[in-house]
Amino acid sequence: MSNKTKPRFVIFHNEKELIDVKKDIYILHRHLELVQDQLENELNKIKKIKKELPKKREVKKLEKISRALDENLIKEHETWLKNGVPQIVINPFIVSAWSLYESVIKDFASILQKSKNIEKSIENADGRYFLKKAENYFNKTLKHPLHLTKERNSELRLLNDIRNSIVHHYGKVSALRPKLKTQIQNNKIEGIRSIKENGKLVLSLKFAERGFEVVRNHILTLLNKYQKI
Repeated sequence: MSNKTKPRFVIFHNEKELIDVKKDIYILHRHLELVQDQLENELNKIKKIKKELPKKREVKKLEKISRALDENLIKEHETWLKNGVPQIVINPFIVSAWSLYESVIKDFASILQKSKNIEKSIENADGRYFLKKAENYFNKTLKHPLHLTKERNSELRLLNDIRNSIVHHYGKVSALRPKLKTQIQNNKIEGIRSIKENGKLVLSLKFAERGFEVVRNHILTLLNKYQKI
């Protein structure tokens, strides 16, 4: 009986294909760094305004109105930083992160499909949402595991749900699955909350970082399993 290990299936047959995927991961990481910088810049604006405010005991009677206006400006800016800025700088990142992930999974599936002369594509796989389709397609049709742990699957589905709400419903919590909606409204999911006044999602930098990590780590896992060494 031979002691040779079974050769791994190879997805990438040239270095350029492998470099392109890793380059996309690097670009997504740079996007995350830009998000971090933008949030820091907005926080510094508030710090600067607060620093320039005169002390209360130094304010003369005629200057009280001016100080009150400045304090109101600070409150408005803090609300903006808390609710508005994340929607502008974090939401697009979440959309990009999922876009990269779905694109890479589809590319992997397409290469495996062609190599095995399989007619059915991942788009026609069974499943109500993309991850379920991908799992069914890889495991049942391609006969190659997607290497999704339970924890990673949960994180990726959450990322997908949030992305869908942003893209299709402008970040409305009401568009989410009932269970997920309740969890967010009760502050049960770290890094995600909702604005009571308008029911919009507000994502934290930690959630964005977590999203990047789960996307990067799963893609790198698949590269390690299926690339040519």
